Amino acid sequence: MAGEAKKATTSTQAPLSDADSNESNENQKAAKKRIDIKKILLFVKEKAIWLFHFLKKNFRPTWPTTLFTVSIIFLLSCFAAWHIHGFYQTKNLIAKIERNTAKERIVVPPASMLGDIDVYDYRPVEATGEMMFLNSMNLVDQEYNDEEGYHVLTPLRLDNGEIVLVDRGWVKQGQKPNNTYWKTTDITVTGTARLPDEKGFFTADNNPKENSWHWIDLVAMAKNAGVIKLYPLIISQDKISDSDTNYPIGGQTRFDIPNRHYKYAIACFMASGILFLVWCVYSIQQGILTNAKTEEDSGETGEEENREDTPEKEPKKEPEQEEKNKREDDKEPPVAEEKSQTPPSTDEEEPQTSSEDTKTP
Repeated sequence: MAGEAKKATTSTQAPLSDADSNESNENQKAAKKRIDIKKILLFVKEKAIWLFHFLKKNFRPTWPTTLFTVSIIFLLSCFAAWHIHGFYQTKNLIAKIERNTAKERIVVPPASMLGDIDVYDYRPVEATGEMMFLNSMNLVDQEYNDEEGYHVLTPLRLDNGEIVLVDRGWVKQGQKPNNTYWKTTDITVTGTARLPDEKGFFTADNNPKENSWHWIDLVAMAKNAGVIKLYPLIISQDKISDSDTNYPIGGQTRFDIPNRHYKYAIACFMASGILFLVWCVYSIQQGILTNAKTEEDSGETGEEENREDTPEKEPKKEPEQEEKNKREDDKEPPVAEEKSQTPPSTDEEEPQTSSEDTKTP
């Protein structure tokens, strides 16, 4: 009866479903994963403790190397921060160029209607008026196809009386611009509106007397041209001739601006990291050498103390010297024996017989 009841209970147990088996497998995997994480954390903890004690014992930085390393890392960090700032500035400039160049060409509006002047930067524009060739100015230190030259800036008097500065293009050093194909009135200029660049830190000063301009200063150029005020934008004229010898050569506005600042920032950070690792290795090496020297000095001091405590041993005699000393000892008996062999002295002396008494009569 008991066997039949046992068989009945075993037969009534239903097998595990697929969902239950999957759940158990997932639980086992999760438990195994937790165990692996604990092992990893324990290993990391042991290595961190070992590293802490190792650095505590051997890390010995010196003041000169530390000051030098901190100074260089600070300078590299400043350069990296500057390049990061330049990266975002260039990124915004590229976005503005793509946004404004896609707009339609417009006639230069009056200065009073400009509003936000930044929306006109790099926008295609055109203007009609009279060229003031006699008031042209030279923007020096300009390159084109790896050749030195200058840009010709000529004022254009608009129909509404305003005067806008036109960058007519590049002229090779030693050459002069060609003005024969220009009319003095009713000239229509097509190009790109540009905001004048500000003076850089290393940019030289302008020299209006020699007509040598290193940067566009609208106030000084208006005074040099004999006008009250110049238009806040300049027009970079498009290229009107395919010949590279018909000066000036227009179309000098750059639209493909590279953005390499992030590479320089990464290079600065990498240099800082390498310098920091070199400083750490040097400090550890100095600590190891210092500890070794200290242990060596302490060992020598201990040996000297032990040497002072222990009595000095007599130097061992050589075999030949020992035999020689033994031979000398055999030849010369000790003084004590000689004294023992001598007879005791008597107080009464025996009468001495003279030679005369001994003769017979």
